[in-house]
Amino acid sequence: MVVRSVVCFVLVLCAWGTAREALSQTRGRSSKRPRDVASFRKQYAELHEKYANSLLELAKVCEEKGLADAAAQVRAYAEPVDTTELRLLPLPREVAPSIKPDADPDERYWRSQLKNRQQDYAKDLYALSRKALQNDHVSFALDLVREIPLHDGDHIAARRILGFVRSGDEWISAFEKEMRRQKKVWTDEF
Repeated sequence: MVVRSVVCFVLVLCAWGTAREALSQTRGRSSKRPRDVASFRKQYAELHEKYANSLLELAKVCEEKGLADAAAQVRAYAEPVDTTELRLLPLPREVAPSIKPDADPDERYWRSQLKNRQQDYAKDLYALSRKALQNDHVSFALDLVREIPLHDGDHIAARRILGFVRSGDEWISAFEKEMRRQKKVWTDEF
């Protein structure tokens, strides 16, 4: 009986020591990382402001070249994204079309500039989402990843995280790709 009590006491001490050590390691780790997501939101706001300013500059160039419709399209991309609506919007299924080789030089210029700026912004968002995820801000990181395809619809890493794979000229779920591979089709009858 005494031996059993001593063994139980030793086990409790060992467990307490292990828990205490784990707690001290957790405390040390949490002091190194930003606890508040506000610093990441601030970085996001700075990234978006930089992106929006570059798009507004591109819109001015379009206006100077007499491309009013193009300027309006570019300005629309500069608007901030509403994250509550973002969660409800379906992602584009089609792969982004390439710029037409027979387009006039002004159109090729603004479209290529827009695409480059969107891809750069998407890369910045992805890098920020990785930092946020490493600091345990999972929800914020997912919001960023969800926004990436709006700017660069063909961002492979973001699409993979969201469960999409490329199949020909469209993005589909891995399940849908597997069903296509097995020659199974969707029907409302069954």
